[in-house]
Amino acid sequence: MPHKPLKPCSHPGCPNLTHGRYCPRHMHLDRRAPDLRPSARQRGYTTRWDKIRRHVLASEPVCRRCAAAGRTVLATVVHHRDRNPRNNERYNLEPLCTACHELEHAEERRGRGEKIAGGIPAGTGEGASREKIQRCY
Repeated sequence: MPHKPLKPCSHPGCPNLTHGRYCPRHMHLDRRAPDLRPSARQRGYTTRWDKIRRHVLASEPVCRRCAAAGRTVLATVVHHRDRNPRNNERYNLEPLCTACHELEHAEERRGRGEKIAGGIPAGTGEGASREKIQRCY
């Protein structure tokens, strides 16, 4: 089976090629913390969840929080309001754009020391698309 082509090392000026982000010489510069969470399936995101998610986004395609603020932004995420991925009751599911979902979880991420997106990205809200529906990513 063919392998992916090697990529340049992310360290500025390094000529080495690597499969990862950094070559072995600069591996110590990779400060990204390993993802220690259980897999998505172990956390409750199953094939059944995929169907529920698609149904929620099809029935309510606009971010609920942006709509309340007078903006029309395409929802891309279905948020569990009680943070329990196994509680898929409709009252618990909220369609959100990526920016609103990031803001919702920002406090949790700050507590774990993760970097978070600062505010709503530029270009969200009304304007650029034909039907005033945009993606936030």
